Amino acid sequence: MLLDKVSSLSRQRIMRAVLRIEADLTVEIPLEELAASVEMSPGHFHRVFVELVGQTPAAYLRRLRLERAAISLMITNAAAVDQASLVGYDSREGFMRAFRRHFRWTPEKFRQRAQHQLCRRLARSRRCGFTADQVQITDQPPRRCAFLRSYDSFLSVAAVSWRMLQLAARLAPSAGAELFGLVYDDDFITSRRHRRYDVCLTIPPDYEPPPPFA
Repeated sequence: MLLDKVSSLSRQRIMRAVLRIEADLTVEIPLEELAASVEMSPGHFHRVFVELVGQTPAAYLRRLRLERAAISLMITNAAAVDQASLVGYDSREGFMRAFRRHFRWTPEKFRQRAQHQLCRRLARSRRCGFTADQVQITDQPPRRCAFLRSYDSFLSVAAVSWRMLQLAARLAPSAGAELFGLVYDDDFITSRRHRRYDVCLTIPPDYEPPPPFA
C-alpha cells in the first residue's frame, strides 16, 4: 500500500523498520526503539507504519509469528505445541489461544485443512501438466538489492515494478543488474490484503538507493 500522501523518505524508513521486525520474529522491539532506529518520532512512526503496512507494529509481529507457525503446521508433522517457543511465545497456552483467535481453528484442525488444501493444489498442478521436475531449488549467492514492496494487487505490483524499472534505467551503466520478485506468503494462510511481494533490483555495493526504495 504505497500511498501518495506518505513521503518517499517515510516509506523508505518504514520499510527498513519492517525488515528489522521480520529479521527475528522472536524479538519484540519497543516502538520507541524502532522509531529511533529510522529517525522518526514514535507518534509519527506509528501513524505512517499503520498507513503503509495496514497494522500496528505489534499486530504485524503477532500476525507474522502465527503465520510462520501455520506454515510449519502445513508442511511438517512437528507437534503443534512445539511451535510456541519457535515463534516467540512464552507459553504454549498463550500460543494456542492466539492461534485459534487468528485462524478460528485449533492448530491441529488447521493442519488437517491446510494439508488437504496442499494436496488439492498438487493434484490440480498435475492435471495441468505441471510436474515436480519443473521446479528447481538452488542456493543463490548473497545479493545487495534495492526493493519496493507491494501487496496482492495487480495494480500495486505493476506500479512498483514500473518504478523499479525506472531505477534500473538510472543504474544502466552498472553491469549485471538483475530484476526479480520475492513472494513471502501462502494464499491459504495470509489474507489478500497482507500478502507481501517485493520487486528487487541488485545494486552496486557503494550505491545508496534513493527514497522510497529500501
